[in-house]
Order: sequence, then C-alpha cells, then structure tokens
Amino acid sequence: MAASHDRPLELSVLSSPRADRVSDGNALLALDGAGDRRPTVRIGSSDVSAGFQRQGSRWIGVVDSLEVGQNLVTAAVPGSHRQAARLEITNFPRTGPMFSGPQEQPFVCRTQSFTTLAGTTLGAPLDASCTLQTKVEYVYRSNADRTLKPLSDRHSRPTDLATTTTSTGRIVPYVVRVETGVINRSIYEFAVLDDGSRSVDVFTGPSGWNGRMLYTFGGGCPGGWYTQGASTGGVADDWMLGQGYAVVSSTLNVFGNNCQPVTAAETMAMTKEHVVETIGVPRSTIGIGCSGGSYQVFAIADNYPGLLDGILAGCVFPEVDFATLHTITDAGCCRSTSPLIRNGPMPSGAR
Repeated sequence: MAASHDRPLELSVLSSPRADRVSDGNALLALDGAGDRRPTVRIGSSDVSAGFQRQGSRWIGVVDSLEVGQNLVTAAVPGSHRQAARLEITNFPRTGPMFSGPQEQPFVCRTQSFTTLAGTTLGAPLDASCTLQTKVEYVYRSNADRTLKPLSDRHSRPTDLATTTTSTGRIVPYVVRVETGVINRSIYEFAVLDDGSRSVDVFTGPSGWNGRMLYTFGGGCPGGWYTQGASTGGVADDWMLGQGYAVVSSTLNVFGNNCQPVTAAETMAMTKEHVVETIGVPRSTIGIGCSGGSYQVFAIADNYPGLLDGILAGCVFPEVDFATLHTITDAGCCRSTSPLIRNGPMPSGAR
C-alpha cells in the first residue's frame, strides 16, 4: 500500500450521496491522502481549513459557506508537490426544492399546530416557506410511568430519571436531545440519547448514540396535498431511543400530509443531510414505514441509492398509481354511477 504522502488527494461529500445535491449552504466533507499533515481547504478563495480535524486516516470537516449553485472546493497539503484535490458541489437552499421541481402551491404552513416532544409549540412561520428558528430541547424518560418529560436544565438529574442499556451494551441516563426545525417546507424532528454534558458535533457525537439512524415514515395518501402537516412519522419510541438510535422524521414524510414520492425522497435526503452535519455519519440508516410509509421506503431504496441502507416495511400493498388508488378512490366513484355496479352485487353475467 502506498504511503499517505504518495497517494493522490481525494475530496468527497459524507453528508449526501451526491456532490451535486447538497443543501442549506453546508456539507460534511472528507479529505483522504493527506496523512498527518494539516491540509489547506478552500471554497473558491476562502480558507475553511480551521473546520477540519483528523479522524482516523482522513481529515473531515463541515464547510458552511457554500453559495446557492455551484461551488469549487480545493484541498492541498502545504509543502507538498502533489496536485490539489478538487470537488464541485452544487448547493440548494434550505427551503428547497433540490430535485423535485417546482413546489406545490398553494401551501399551508402548520408550525403553529406542531407540538415538540418537550411540549412546546413552534409558533408562527417567518415566511411563505414556513421558515422558523430551530429548537434544541431536552427531555428525559421517567422510570415511574415511562413517559418522556421536559428537562428544562439539561445538566439536572431528576429523581425519577430512568437509565437504559444501548445496543452497544452501555448503560446511560435516559436523557434525550430533541431538535425541531423546518427543511424543504417540512417540519423535521430528530431525537437521540445525549446527557447534555457537552456540545454535540460531528467529531464527538451525542453521548448515548449507538452510531446508527432510524428514519420513520408515516402512512396515508388521499388528502395528502397542499399542507405542511403537523405530525411526523414519530421519534419518541421507547425501544428505538432506548437502544441508542438517532430517530428522525419529517412531516412531508407522512403520506397523509404529502402523497408525493419524489418530494418525500427529497425531504428525507435534505433532512438526513442536516442530521449528519450535526452529529456525524451513521454506520447505517434504516427506513421504517407502514402503508403509505412502506411505499416511501420501497421507492426511496429503489430510486435514490445511498439514502437508506435497509428498510422495515409493514402494511405493504400493490403499486400505488395503478393498483391501490383505483380501489380506494376511483372505485368509490364508479360504484355509485355505474349501471352495472350500484349498491348491490354485480348482476349475473356482467363483466
């Protein structure tokens, strides 16, 4: 194997499967081949090297000064004669869209109706894209009734605080960091075990995280149009959180709010990207969904490689556009108007 000072430098995006699809002005990058020598990383002419740290055999860092559109990132090792690494990144705004095309209009924001896991509300949106200030709150699991309760001081330890054993065998206090915000006009939330003793970033990660992500998708379909929605696929499950998973979801990943598979995939991609840029790269991401949620996990796994590493699909059904919708919508119309199918059984001999 070639020594690190002989290998070519290589830049890559860790927070998104594709460098031409990143969002919100930031991205988690990796530089391979630099060895132990601190590289110089630039976006255009701006030096962003300070944000990079050595992690294993590579240097990683979040760059947060990307402009909307194309950006050229370069990396070089000072004093080396090796050719600099180059990476073109295409950045899209946090409000979207990224690849779904023109956004649906009209669109009704529901931030005032959304309640966080800590029991607070999000308030009125700041603009037509439903933008608002991101909230980070802490809750804890009570060992008295197993409910999640608000934790106003993340450094406090209530007398009824439960502990939990993660999938890695660690026993940790059942304190949960919850972040709620809006991405792609969709309210997202993600929860993960974190005792609040330190700042969370891509280098340290939440204290109780098992290094894996579960993304939940909600069901429904008819009526899922023109609204942001006020519920996600859920992130409060005791088993998921207690095992140490980062549990993530978003309102436009509930088909009862948004019955558009491309927008659902886009929202999942942008939301996952943000989570990765906040806590680090997961070892795996599993999609979980029932009914309309199962349709999303199948479509995203099939059509958007790199977003999901595995799926758990329940309440599955035939392909939506040419099978299920005819049964739950068109057939209801035809039953009342067809001369063959009224309110009784089909006449003998009818086809």
